[in-house]
Amino acid sequence: MDKSLFNSLIDISKSEASQSGKGQFNFGESKMGIN
Repeated sequence: MDKSLFNSLIDISKSEASQSGKGQFNFGESKMGIN
């Protein structure tokens, strides 16, 4: 996986975690391309 893309997904998951409290769940979905 492209490292910059991976880092972007981590940043997105952190942003979602601060808003929804489901950072790990959202990150898992994003990583698999569900979102």
